[in-house]
Amino acid sequence: MPLAGPDTDLAAALLALWERRSGAFIRRADVIESALRELRSGSLAEPLREEAEREAHKLAGALGTFGLPAGSELARELEEGLAPGRLSHELVPRLAETLLALQREIARGPAVPAPARAKVGPREPDTGLDLPTSIMLVTSDGELAGRLSAQATARGLMMHTAEDAVAALAQVRRDPPAAVLVDLGADEADGARLDLLERLAEDTSAPAFALGTDDSLRGRLKLIARSDAGFLHRATSAAALLSTVAARFEQRGTIGAEVLALDDDPEILAALDTLLRPAGIEVTGLHDPERLWEMLEETTPDLVILDIDMPGVSGIDLCRVVRNDPRYHDLSVLFLSAHTDPETVRRLFASGADDFVAKPIVPAELVGRIRNRIQRARLLRELAEQDTLTGVPNRRKASVDLARLLLLLADRYEHPLSVAILDIDHFKAINDLHGHAHGDSVLRMLGKLLLQWFRGEDVVGRWGGEEFMLGLYGMGSDDGVRGIEALLDAFRALELPGEEGVPLRLTFSAGVAEYRTDAQDLQGLYRAADEALYRAKQSGRARVLPAG
Repeated sequence: MPLAGPDTDLAAALLALWERRSGAFIRRADVIESALRELRSGSLAEPLREEAEREAHKLAGALGTFGLPAGSELARELEEGLAPGRLSHELVPRLAETLLALQREIARGPAVPAPARAKVGPREPDTGLDLPTSIMLVTSDGELAGRLSAQATARGLMMHTAEDAVAALAQVRRDPPAAVLVDLGADEADGARLDLLERLAEDTSAPAFALGTDDSLRGRLKLIARSDAGFLHRATSAAALLSTVAARFEQRGTIGAEVLALDDDPEILAALDTLLRPAGIEVTGLHDPERLWEMLEETTPDLVILDIDMPGVSGIDLCRVVRNDPRYHDLSVLFLSAHTDPETVRRLFASGADDFVAKPIVPAELVGRIRNRIQRARLLRELAEQDTLTGVPNRRKASVDLARLLLLLADRYEHPLSVAILDIDHFKAINDLHGHAHGDSVLRMLGKLLLQWFRGEDVVGRWGGEEFMLGLYGMGSDDGVRGIEALLDAFRALELPGEEGVPLRLTFSAGVAEYRTDAQDLQGLYRAADEALYRAKQSGRARVLPAG
């Protein structure tokens, strides 16, 4: 029987794995044969019966994954027959026949997959590791373009903007982006942009999104009638918009994730690696349940795969332990099991499992479920950790990053580290005199500047209100002051139109504290930097002062 799933390359990879490891399946069948021989000769020792039942259970879970579903069914019959209380001398002849059929299935092995037939027509674009990292935005709204561009920069994406639908279509054809966003603006009956969405469905495989205000069912049905574009409300924060877009185009390529899989069957772990690696999912296999805690801390996975039945411990109990630890409360947990009865499934989800995939594994189902689970978890985490107005991490996320990454590296390698707190000058007056919309624009401008200005190993976060926090890795207090003074000059050079066209004068004050010199822990650093900020405010604002 051919291997399951439409992906011939994946089927060929599983076949190659089978050829390398088929001896393990033969040895498992030999254990079952030894148990039946012992029973036929007079008596069967309990340890051998347990081993034979366990090997039949493993065969039932693994054979179908490798393209032998009939073998899985035969192994499951053997597992049921070898169960305590059911095994008897009278049952031996039928079990022996079932075992013989199973051995023939294993000897036959999976069918060689047929070569994939070439498609007739134009070649589809590659959607693997060379996925474009640019996004096309069609809009005449400069403020919207600025917000989305800042978010794109923060994610390492390029944002190309076009006002004209015809020019946008020409550029998309010339240089296909990862996604296209078409702003319908206030007039959602704009024929040219609706036409553009329709043409995009014909001319590019990149996902398209319409930005509009009519999110009623009738409005969305009208959009679907013209194109396959997704709908995003214009009032949605830039962070949420970009998270949704990124999740969609990541489905076309690899997702760069790590999975920790715990199973006492090495063949299942090898199959998981073969199935998930092409999707960009690295699998760390673990046989010993006692090492689960150690490996969770060492690998920090995006998702954990557990088996129910393992020697000495239940996967359900392990899931409860994971869920009771605050560090892993939100970690995605997926179960693989040959047990699909309603009571077992109920117990799985009661223990805190997020999802369940039955053995034997259907490759497309497993990859799709894991990919979707990881992407949804990432989206929710981004929304929970990001300040939606400015696009920078929020206070909680910045504090965690600073504590886990910077202090760890600073302590381990004895590198300098400074913490700075920035506060926009006269921010209340900006809100009072020019309105909160102007105040929001000032915050977004500084957030965008911070994301552009600092390196990936630095920490940037909105501390609250008009305050921002920076963690500067590799910088002592003097270097930190000089770097933030340069940032102050760049912020001062930005222009925001005020009343009667007079630009607002934008500045901030800042305090900088150095780890070990000014304080020995994070709370001490925050206090020292805040005191320096207070002195900067008191001495005239628009300046950066060190602590001490």
